[in-house]
Amino acid sequence: MTFQQCRYEDVHDHFIGIRRFTLKEEQIPFVKNNDNSVIYPQRILASTQDVIDCHTSTPADEATLSNTLNMILKNTEIFNTKIDAIQRQIFEQAEYPIPHLFIVLPEETSFNPSTWFRHTYRLHFLCDCENENERHFALHDGYKISKPHEFFRKYGPYLR
Repeated sequence: MTFQQCRYEDVHDHFIGIRRFTLKEEQIPFVKNNDNSVIYPQRILASTQDVIDCHTSTPADEATLSNTLNMILKNTEIFNTKIDAIQRQIFEQAEYPIPHLFIVLPEETSFNPSTWFRHTYRLHFLCDCENENERHFALHDGYKISKPHEFFRKYGPYLR
């Protein structure tokens, strides 16, 4: 049986992307020097009678790809779960409308602007009716605002 040295570059130039060679499912190692370092240009020992399989990836590349695909699959499942939750919320909001209009009223009726931030207030929601003239307070006593200064600083821009 005769062996022929085949340079990696010669094969790689004809078959771009070759990373490893196998013969009958066993990997063919690159030829090494006496000090166990790979000879450059890289080459393998091959028989002229053998049919050598050329592979574009290494087992490590395939394992990394497999791990990456598994991670993408898990992230896709998480993403789909979150989309389902958002869609469910959208449908629930359509079924159970939330009042969009509200009014803030003081609990005390005295009118003194210098004491506005010392009073307690209540947040009342208004029912959205089809006809604007039919709007009314929701059937609730309102929500107590115990720190009006912080409330108005945070939500003031929305009160117009």
